[in-house]
Amino acid sequence: TKKGGGAAAEEEAVAQVAFSLSSDTNLWQTAFSAATELAKLEGKVSICSDELPGERVSHLVVTQEPRRTLKVLHAISRGIKIVTAEWVLRSFEARRWLPTEPYIALQPSPVPGRQLDGARFFLGPSLAKFSEKQLRDLVHVAGGVPTAQARAQYVVGTNRKLEGQERVTEEAIISQILGETDELERVPPSQPPPGA
Repeated sequence: TKKGGGAAAEEEAVAQVAFSLSSDTNLWQTAFSAATELAKLEGKVSICSDELPGERVSHLVVTQEPRRTLKVLHAISRGIKIVTAEWVLRSFEARRWLPTEPYIALQPSPVPGRQLDGARFFLGPSLAKFSEKQLRDLVHVAGGVPTAQARAQYVVGTNRKLEGQERVTEEAIISQILGETDELERVPPSQPPPGA
């Protein structure tokens, strides 16, 4: 958003809107319809129906209590504004995209694409929350480097680690992306990975 531009500057900041409202289909339908109509009025805004928010997405619409879904984690990793559906509904009533500040559901990362800051991860077969491909993509978007075990600093989803490597959980990676921790929490040596 440009300084001093008011509502017009905020409108320019809306490029593409994506949704993560699958837990509430009525809200999803209402908000999606409102956003689609508003996008037609605005002309320059598109609605994203992709599974994960891509580089063009400027806003992700969620419920009042957003879950830690893959879509939300990708949005945080990319620095996308995460807003409640109320933003879309009130914007539709106003017939223009309103400022997002009163409708922010989760703060975007202050360091988008750098939450994992080049850390190298080996992703083992015993992952609990996401598939290996999903976690690989998430680690990459958050600035980490998925790699072979011999090059990894951290191992996830396996008991096997090489000298100098630390075991971490998917939850530790998620917490790092969300900015809940300053460093990755290590798994104690005696604890097996989830699903093992």
